[in-house]
Amino acid sequence: GEARSHRSDSRDWLHRTDLATEHFRNETVPVVGNTKDPVILNQVAAYDQGSGTNIAYTTFSVPFKTLQTYLLQLKPDLENIAILYAEENQSAVETQVEPMVTLARELGIKARRYGVQNRVNARSELANLIPRAVAEMRQDDPDLKNSIFFLTGSVSVYREIATINRFADKIPVIATLPDVVTEGDDSATISIGGHFRNTSYITSLYAIRVLRGEIAPGDLPIGLVTPPDVAINFRRVRAVDAQVPFTFFEAASFVYDYDGESVRTYGQNVMESAA
Repeated sequence: GEARSHRSDSRDWLHRTDLATEHFRNETVPVVGNTKDPVILNQVAAYDQGSGTNIAYTTFSVPFKTLQTYLLQLKPDLENIAILYAEENQSAVETQVEPMVTLARELGIKARRYGVQNRVNARSELANLIPRAVAEMRQDDPDLKNSIFFLTGSVSVYREIATINRFADKIPVIATLPDVVTEGDDSATISIGGHFRNTSYITSLYAIRVLRGEIAPGDLPIGLVTPPDVAINFRRVRAVDAQVPFTFFEAASFVYDYDGESVRTYGQNVMESAA
């Protein structure tokens, strides 16, 4: 349906793009690549700098300092972050899990890692991991008001969102991919990240500038979706008794109402058809 129209196989495509981009590094052909976080992967020194190579980078990733701002707006007294990921997904470990652990440590927040060992058994593993995570977070946060699940871009994990929600108690699930917030109950509570369509648009603009000879690829700063795309499912917000800052709702690109139905998509309100 239309409410699911922002879903795509973009993550698989982006993985292939990562590989192709690195294959052409330091070659003569100019490259504009949409990849995972180039700063964390040490491909570029800073977000406002270029690579100095033949590659211009854009990314769907949100800088962790930006993510920090959003998380602390959502939970000002945040105490616990349970990070859900697939241990076999080394990219997610490098670009999401380890940076989140580091960020939490700097903020005095307890971050725990809950990794699925075998992707094939993700559902059964999560059915054990999630209750354990809830119990461990409850030790520091008895009413679970200051705890979140942080859902990485590991496909084998986020596709089991129904299982995660079933065992997550009153803890909101925060994702980094807008695709994981969808209609109905099988959805993350909120996502904060760059949507594929927007990162593709930035990538296209960069490619045009390079092709016109206006700028060298290595002189272009990292192309970020700023501010990041926010998606909210208020059915899940109510299910976990969470509070959402008005600024989140105001800026959200995708919104699902208390019935789990789409009311805003790509920043545009969904108009009901006349009966």
